Amino acid sequence: MKLFLDTNILIDYLSRRKPFFKEAVQLRVASLIGDIELWCSIQSFIDAEYILRDALPIDVLRSMMEKSLRFINVASSPSDELLPGFESGWPDLEDYLIATCASRVRADYLITRDSEGFKNSRIPAISPKEFFAVMEAKFGITYEEIDL
Repeated sequence: MKLFLDTNILIDYLSRRKPFFKEAVQLRVASLIGDIELWCSIQSFIDAEYILRDALPIDVLRSMMEKSLRFINVASSPSDELLPGFESGWPDLEDYLIATCASRVRADYLITRDSEGFKNSRIPAISPKEFFAVMEAKFGITYEEIDL
């Protein structure tokens, strides 16, 4: 199953933002064990650096982003997507381009904490919590922390 991450999910993971970090880690675990394939827009990495550069030393942030490429595939928007984005009526161009990338990689779900921003997306936009509910309902899979 392919999941396309919105920028806010990438930021949750990189910044360890509470209370959202736990679900971001669960997404990582699901990808590492092969249950899902994670995708993200190249623009999301650029935006994450811009947003987090004052919160984390740049070398630490870039190292974290580089390591995330071990489990996140990256897609980019071709320049010919800009004009349709401008004409689309979407209130947020970034959301339009993320949804377009998600469609291009044939994602099953777009994972975001802002599903309202993706109401025009062809790919269903759901929260991490909603995604994990789908995994449990459809496949009986849960991703819980355990003490070792």
